[in-house]
Amino acid sequence: MATVVKRSRGSSTWPRSLHVGNVANVAYGYAKILARREAPVELICHDINHLMSQPEWDDVALDPQDFPDENDFRVNTADFGEYRRPPWFRNGTLAVAPAILRSSLLRRLASRLPPEAKRALEPLRYRLRYLRDRAARLRQPRPPAAMPQAEASLGPDRIRQLTAMASGFGPDWKIDPIALACYLPHRDWLASHAASAEVIFSYALAPIYALLHARKPCVSVEIGTMRDFPLGSSAAARLLWLAYRLSDHIVITNPDDRDAAEHAGIRHYSFCPHPVDEAVFYRADEPALRRQLQDKHAAETLLLAPARQNWRLKGNDKLLHGFASALARGVNAALLIPGWGQDIARSKELCRSLGIESRVAWLQPMPEPLLARHYRAVDLVLDQFQLGVFGLIAPKAMACGATVLTSYERRHNAWCFPTDPPFVACSASEEIGASITRLAADPAARREIGAASRRWIERYHSGAVVADRLRGAMDSAMTKFGARKPSR
Repeated sequence: MATVVKRSRGSSTWPRSLHVGNVANVAYGYAKILARREAPVELICHDINHLMSQPEWDDVALDPQDFPDENDFRVNTADFGEYRRPPWFRNGTLAVAPAILRSSLLRRLASRLPPEAKRALEPLRYRLRYLRDRAARLRQPRPPAAMPQAEASLGPDRIRQLTAMASGFGPDWKIDPIALACYLPHRDWLASHAASAEVIFSYALAPIYALLHARKPCVSVEIGTMRDFPLGSSAAARLLWLAYRLSDHIVITNPDDRDAAEHAGIRHYSFCPHPVDEAVFYRADEPALRRQLQDKHAAETLLLAPARQNWRLKGNDKLLHGFASALARGVNAALLIPGWGQDIARSKELCRSLGIESRVAWLQPMPEPLLARHYRAVDLVLDQFQLGVFGLIAPKAMACGATVLTSYERRHNAWCFPTDPPFVACSASEEIGASITRLAADPAARREIGAASRRWIERYHSGAVVADRLRGAMDSAMTKFGARKPSR
């Protein structure tokens, strides 16, 4: 059962929080919400180059044409004007390998290996990384200035302690101590920023850093990682799940991951909605952009499908089949797809085989302010059609008053929301096609759904709701940290 966490009504002082890691700007979104409420906050991340993990992508109306590679934000021709990143945001690097070993070419080659090959090579990869990092640490033996010398010497003892604890949880939990040792530089980096923090929020794989640090209350934030790294599936997954189990509190952002958390014996957790920047995502009209898109694509009805191309997780193939059926029924529509993700080539080939290539417009990935304008300009937003839960896309579109089509299952979401969101719920291709056909001909229904969507966001998914949930997670973590033994 989830831990019930609520903000203490008698307290107006926010704990000082340190947020670690920023995949998909989730940490940045949460930190912004807290900073706007004058909560003391700092966000640190390292070696994240993807477009959608940059503050600029959240805050600035950039031209997508300036960014040719979604995986390397640094390669761009953009003019950022007078924009400056917030003073509470820190970005750096921990990379110590030669540049050739960090090249995007090698990363892409490795990404094409089948899962079995990746798992087989994982122990070797960790050992090579360990030797590389050990050599680097011998060249620079002194710990960061902000980290006490005593803490730097505790690494081997902490690894032995965690290895024994993991073995005691059962065979699925047994960890590779060499793999854990590879995260000592990350632990040192975290420690160099953590002196003034009262609570640490860690995202993606950063809970492993906090697991080794173990000096402050830790909230681990699940951002789909429980789904991406199933318990026992790899060496990294074992480390991450151990970090989850030993965290003082878990924030779950994907409702369907609660079952995995419960199965793993995790009890101190709560749900928090994904962050939506209400200064960017709001309801308004975009008549000029709408006319421009209609004229450019020769279509009366405009559909936008921003989810990444990943058929396994997003069901993009079902969406394309559904769109084809709506066109066959006479709907005069264009489907706009910001092209990013793993299955772009497969999706384009499917469009060709379905004969809908001329009605699908592949766009560059859009920064958030531009994406918000498109949410306000189009008739329908199509999210994922596979998981039964929603992430970042749906609530941002709903905040703009959009009508959203997505798969939605109450059995996953009931523990998070007392009232279902006003989605147009559909999963199968036939349902998607029928919903597009019906709503394309009914602007009054779209307006009604859009207005209800905005009201639902304000009540159940607003910045105020998020801040309250984060404060509750902080209180829970600090209470548990204060009550447990120092050795965990």
